[in-house]
Amino acid sequence: LTFSAATGSLSITVPATASVAWVAGSHIDVARLGVANVTVAPSNGVTVVSTYSLTSVGGGVAPLQNLSLRDTGSGASLVYLGSDQWLFVGDIA
Repeated sequence: LTFSAATGSLSITVPATASVAWVAGSHIDVARLGVANVTVAPSNGVTVVSTYSLTSVGGGVAPLQNLSLRDTGSGASLVYLGSDQWLFVGDIA
């Protein structure tokens, strides 16, 4: 579980399976407790799919707007689907 009570922007990088041995079904919960914008950023070769059916592939590509927590008090989860693909669901913008 990752909490943010920061006042500046915070980017959470999702590492590739080559760096971390994720098991399908693994999840990372994220909560925004402060005013900082919290954004999920996929690392090189990682795909994150959001509830808006948009994807963002890592490797220098700026995260899409819908990979951010919506507001203070928002929470979301990253669920590992396998093959460096994640689903990002929750109170996102």
